[in-house]
Amino acid sequence: MVRRPFRIPGRYTDRAPTAPSRGAPMPRRARAIAPAVLALALLPVLTACFPNPFFDPQQAAEDAIEEATGGDVDYVQGELPQGFPEAAVPLAEGELGMGVYLGGGGAGGWQVSVTPTDVDAAIATLRADFEAAGYTTVNEVTGEAYSAVFSSTEYLVQVNRDGDALTYRVGDPSAAGSEEPAA
Repeated sequence: MVRRPFRIPGRYTDRAPTAPSRGAPMPRRARAIAPAVLALALLPVLTACFPNPFFDPQQAAEDAIEEATGGDVDYVQGELPQGFPEAAVPLAEGELGMGVYLGGGGAGGWQVSVTPTDVDAAIATLRADFEAAGYTTVNEVTGEAYSAVFSSTEYLVQVNRDGDALTYRVGDPSAAGSEEPAA
């Protein structure tokens, strides 16, 4: 029997083909497909289709605001932010929404959202509640777009109706450029 050489493109050999060993290079087709398979495997991670366990959007927002304002920031949901003067600012009874504290060298303040069970009833008693707490009414616009500003020696409070919610903005009257109310 005459032994014929096996044909491998570009050369002849007398040895029979064998399976590639561990150190053998990848076949050409596998080298062409490997980057595409790797990209498809990483696609959900790179496109944020799945939540990132190391990313906290609330903390990222606080960090961005702190960097922009140079002050301390506290963003909370369903509770009052740090240092909110709860005893000095009469809030409507209801569900607390977003709360934010922006600190910054005396020019800081708070913003709190409250959704009362009956927003119209809460607005009807708002002025009396603030006056009972020692505030004077600086400005008040009634109607569907309710807005009011109340002032005391300690705080300047702006209350706005936002649909079925009331938004309270509380700050230092001197930081806002307002004067102390006349007694």
